[in-house]
Amino acid sequence: MGLLKSVNNVPGIDYYEYREIDYWSKFKYRTRVKIKGARLLYYVKNINEFIKKVHSGGWKYNPINDATKVKILSNQHVFEKIISLRNELKKSKKGTVRIENETIAFFSNDLDKLTEIKQWDSALQVDCTEVQTGMYAGVKYFVREPKNKYRVYFRSKRVEETVLTDLKEFFERNKNLKPSNALKIWIGSLQNRRYAYRSRYCSSAYYIDYNDESSLSLLALMHGDLIGRRYKLEKRES
Repeated sequence: MGLLKSVNNVPGIDYYEYREIDYWSKFKYRTRVKIKGARLLYYVKNINEFIKKVHSGGWKYNPINDATKVKILSNQHVFEKIISLRNELKKSKKGTVRIENETIAFFSNDLDKLTEIKQWDSALQVDCTEVQTGMYAGVKYFVREPKNKYRVYFRSKRVEETVLTDLKEFFERNKNLKPSNALKIWIGSLQNRRYAYRSRYCSSAYYIDYNDESSLSLLALMHGDLIGRRYKLEKRES
């Protein structure tokens, strides 16, 4: 997951999420709806199937009581719209849907379509998030003036040993990039076959400090999948 930041001056957007890539690698926006009964939307194709599932009490291992049934069915008009939009996005392939417990999330590049959800019911809990990629996630403050202006963190992932060789050569050519001590140790582990297994895993704790964006662009071209969140480095005002 990326870093969420509240937004109050962008129409239709409640949060920015700083991520390395878009949702599902292709969608810019996500609208989440928190509503009791969302988990019952699994495997239903229309509102009639949903209502039948509610009346039956849901699943045997996690049934719902009569009071909950009444509450869920009071939002039948909302569930009908949810199912309709889910079917529409699936058919057009212009979006996708994910359900987690009592929250359903719609992902798409059509912001107008997603912001319409907020008009379904005034009592509905809805928020819309826009992905920010390649942006600064925030500012890291230091007591003393930092030696560099920016910092970029790597992503946690499994890599091939050739990646470490590439990084070693890259840093040797670009002395203006300052890898963290942990990153240098990781790259150095390639030389010790006893710890070769460690070299296959990149950690999100590794980072690079730098001043020149163009140097980082070269790294992004080589291994853009490793690049994570970026921060500005500043001295904290006393």
